Amino acid sequence: MKDTNFLSIGKLEKNENFEELINCWTKFDEKLVICGNGSLKNQLQELISNTNQSNKILIINPKSFALEELFSKSKCLLLITNTYDTSILAINALKNNIPVIATENKNISFLLPQELIHHNKQTLSFTQFLENYVPLINQYKFDAIFSYVQNKYKDNYLNKNNDFYDLVFNKDK
Repeated sequence: MKDTNFLSIGKLEKNENFEELINCWTKFDEKLVICGNGSLKNQLQELISNTNQSNKILIINPKSFALEELFSKSKCLLLITNTYDTSILAINALKNNIPVIATENKNISFLLPQELIHHNKQTLSFTQFLENYVPLINQYKFDAIFSYVQNKYKDNYLNKNNDFYDLVFNKDK
């Protein structure tokens, strides 16, 4: 894993947007680390290879890395699932000064500016949304959001021993 990647965490299953993310990533000259397990892992690896992105997209096992280590090498967290609440991951990213782009799900709208959330009823497709916001992530001023989250959520919501694995991969939808 190399420094300054975009990071996405989630189950590698149908309806989790990872195929669309990988297909869309051809438009970016950025590294992407996908931290996940699931039934589509081999299919997604093949898609990465077929789209000639093996040099910039890496799928890693979530049990292999602590969340803090992942954040320390990330420039932005992409939370792209529509099926489970990712707000705790967003809180922890923001507490670590990592910007977040997300799809709409439970509680995420309380943490992020609305323009950084892909809403299901939005006229932009998920791909168009990413095309618009990934290149601009460094232009957003997250300092106020970082400060707000760090003050409001002083307790660690996820500790250093990979609680995020259970949160994301072992919870029911």
